Amino acid sequence: MSYAEASAISVWFETGDIAAFKQWFYVRAKLEYILSKSKYNEPIGALAYERRAINGIYYLISDHEGLLNWYGGIDSEFDVKRINNHNVFDFWAEQFFVALRGDWDVLRERCERAISNPPRGGRGRKFLVDHRFYLALAEGDVNGMEVALGELVSPKSICKRASLDGGFFADLICASAVIYSKLAWRNGYKVDVDSAYVPKEWMSEIGPKAYVDEFEFMSKYMI
Repeated sequence: MSYAEASAISVWFETGDIAAFKQWFYVRAKLEYILSKSKYNEPIGALAYERRAINGIYYLISDHEGLLNWYGGIDSEFDVKRINNHNVFDFWAEQFFVALRGDWDVLRERCERAISNPPRGGRGRKFLVDHRFYLALAEGDVNGMEVALGELVSPKSICKRASLDGGFFADLICASAVIYSKLAWRNGYKVDVDSAYVPKEWMSEIGPKAYVDEFEFMSKYMI
């Protein structure tokens, strides 16, 4: 999967070809889907690691609805107690899945709980801006979303969250801000983030005319 990730980033920053870029994100997303199927049977696991939310970027930006619908349901495997405990990282990861499904009342309650009674650890507190974004999204507050996104792409935040972006994204984009912006756009809120860390072209629905399975074995798995 890392080959597809590297290829996507390389294509985008070398050529700016949005269709080719999204094609590689499709490949990355479908490979993860295939790993969950028979022969490979890689378990989703009960822990909602932070990467579970960050990896949503491949599905969102590829704009492949079949893969996005599949990924949006993997949280059914997560530990219920952990994803509802705002003092552990699983809670933050689950926010992505709740927002993706558009469960606005649930998302609003979760955000208000986290904001009114902030997590005790520093790791959780750094995600308060994320909860503020999600609350604004649940309420359709475009200005609130843009304020939170602006904070996420600030130099201080980019530095603090570099490890969350991972090796292929660090110093190039802000994965969280891209994900949140795309969630907003999918729901009709065309937030404006004036930052190179959130490529505006990624928000559009422009993509490949048809998705291509880069490797022959991929075509055996339909979605």
